[in-house]
Amino acid sequence: MTGGRCGGAGGAIDRPECWGSVAPGTPDAYSGADVAGYRATELRDSRSFLKSTQVIQAVVAFRDPPAAQAQLAALLSGWRRCGGLTVTLTPPNGEALPFAVGAPADAPNGITTLDLAPRGLQIRSARAVAAKANVIVDVLVSCSGTTDGDQPRVAGVGIASYVLGKLPG
Repeated sequence: MTGGRCGGAGGAIDRPECWGSVAPGTPDAYSGADVAGYRATELRDSRSFLKSTQVIQAVVAFRDPPAAQAQLAALLSGWRRCGGLTVTLTPPNGEALPFAVGAPADAPNGITTLDLAPRGLQIRSARAVAAKANVIVDVLVSCSGTTDGDQPRVAGVGIASYVLGKLPG
């Protein structure tokens, strides 16, 4: 495979330009002198073996609002380029997994969403990203045991809206 490697996301991808579409908040997607701070967390609810939820949320602070808007525009440009494609991820020591990447869609509060669906698995994921002031909020919600993309999309928009509401500006 002629794929790229991403230190923040781990593993390899057959379309390196699509890392920013499938992996939330990777430090590789937010590099440069304009980044003032970065924080990401992962939460899992795996009480049920057949139905679990995973949330990865990141916030990236930039030196000023124009820098955040420029980074958001670059990220969304990548989402538009990769929307409609199948992207294959190969985790470290893992089996290759093709993902169908949806088209970006507008949501309330200036949030943009992107659906992701691994082929052949009952897992649906959604990205939600937005900027406010000098901060980008980047969220991924994955739900297993379902083929319905609404649940992770609605949750991602809700989380992003909540975080945006906590930011001044």
